[in-house]
Amino acid sequence: MNFNSIAPTLQLSAFVKHIEVITSGASLQSESYLRFFADGCPGILFSQSNHGFFTDSCNEKLSSFYLYGQTIKPINLFSFGQFTKIIFYLKPHVLGSLFRINASEITDTCLDISLLQPKETPILLEKLSEAASVENQIRLISDFLLTIASKDNSDLILQQATETIIRYNGEVILTDLHKKFSLSERTFERRFENSIGISPRLFARVCRFRSALTQLHTYDYTKLSDIAYENGFSDQSHFIRTFKEFTGVTPKLYLSEFENNFAAQPIVSV
Repeated sequence: MNFNSIAPTLQLSAFVKHIEVITSGASLQSESYLRFFADGCPGILFSQSNHGFFTDSCNEKLSSFYLYGQTIKPINLFSFGQFTKIIFYLKPHVLGSLFRINASEITDTCLDISLLQPKETPILLEKLSEAASVENQIRLISDFLLTIASKDNSDLILQQATETIIRYNGEVILTDLHKKFSLSERTFERRFENSIGISPRLFARVCRFRSALTQLHTYDYTKLSDIAYENGFSDQSHFIRTFKEFTGVTPKLYLSEFENNFAAQPIVSV
């Protein structure tokens, strides 16, 4: 498989973190697996495949163009034969302003975009199927997002809150954060979950996990306890439990068996 990460245009960068293109390669005739782990970002996924994509928990074929929320539980996507996937990784706080939905409603699940944009989606899908290149498909999806984006509905408090948690890899005192924005703890947590899809505490845990995963994947450590202590885990056992919670496997098993398959999401923090 081939993977290509693309920076969004300046206009898109207000709500798109980055774009990932995954292609199977011309000669692939076997079953392909893509693993998704928690990364703090919702996203939009467009796929082209002769046989479609499925999850390991459902035999129904996934939509070719869907919106997914925060991914907390690890998930496998699989397909047979050649395919192309284009993933727009969205910034954590933008689901409400783009699609006017409560983000918590699509945590750990996905939604066919035609249900959210019934007029625009069929026309877009027709253009996507006729596009001569991946670059043209990216341009079409980018234009679609710019068209539906609201200019006045972004929650700046939640944007600043998520940016702060990300900047410190989850190592923040949440009570200080909601006091900074003059919000009660209950109001802050409710707004955060509605906008981001998960609680502030869980989002911070995801950021800590991604920071540790980056260090693990780059082999920037001598022993696992180095990763644990450098990323705010109480000890090595705490790190291993958290890692297994978000990936389904231990760090050792991840490195030995799943490293080559972990490409649907780049090894970077949210």
